[in-house]
Amino acid sequence: MGKHLIDSVAPSLKLSFNKELFCTFTQVFEDVHLNSRPTLKKVLDYLNIVFAVVFTLEFLLKTIGLGFVTYFKNAWNCLDVVIVAVSKNISNELAI
Repeated sequence: MGKHLIDSVAPSLKLSFNKELFCTFTQVFEDVHLNSRPTLKKVLDYLNIVFAVVFTLEFLLKTIGLGFVTYFKNAWNCLDVVIVAVSKNISNELAI
């Protein structure tokens, strides 16, 4: 049973990498003139919340599927936890 679960989770690592690239791409829009562009600022704020939710769900599902110790053996998973923690902090500050 465990082998099948790991095989089904492995493709999500590629998806996780793609999500992280997209998150990095959205950070390109962070600039000193962002406050003068309220629509873009609002869109980026909402995207931050969406990605925080997606990463949180991914964390919960992968922790259940892989187990706590196995989950944290992978550096990408550790990066996901950092992203979730930072995103949650930023989302709380935004208080949309």
